[in-house]
Amino acid sequence: MGSLAFSSDTGWAREAYRPDVDGLRALAVLAIFAFHLGLAGSPGGFVGVDVFFVISGFVITRGVLLELDQQRFSLQAFYLRRARRILPALIVTLLGTLCVGSIILSPSETREFAGSALASLISAANVFFTTAPTTLPTPPTTDRSYTPGRSAWKSSSICCSR
Repeated sequence: MGSLAFSSDTGWAREAYRPDVDGLRALAVLAIFAFHLGLAGSPGGFVGVDVFFVISGFVITRGVLLELDQQRFSLQAFYLRRARRILPALIVTLLGTLCVGSIILSPSETREFAGSALASLISAANVFFTTAPTTLPTPPTTDRSYTPGRSAWKSSSICCSR
């Protein structure tokens, strides 16, 4: 089996900013927004999420490989960068959603949502949503529970890297 070779001498590796990758990321986000807004002809919400995840994986892997190539990769520094990038937006989103939720949800639903918010904050939302029965309202158009933090597990595991 051959070895994996990576060199920062290649053109694509030297470029710090990739506008083409940013453009694809923007298209993926627009597909997700269009899906959630219910715009006609926009069944691409899941495709948008998948494309965004693949692009994020590319960006993250590229950064890790560059650091490995330069012999300066640190797992601790990697996770600290991710926390600095993800946690501020996550905290603001969770606090805002909790404020609105406390107004529109019943007390028991608010408690349940607070549990999902805490699980999201510590990157354990996937465990929470697969093990906890939900009492949150179910929209008539779907059989899945309407849980405001349901997508947070995805973001906590793969969001933007640098």
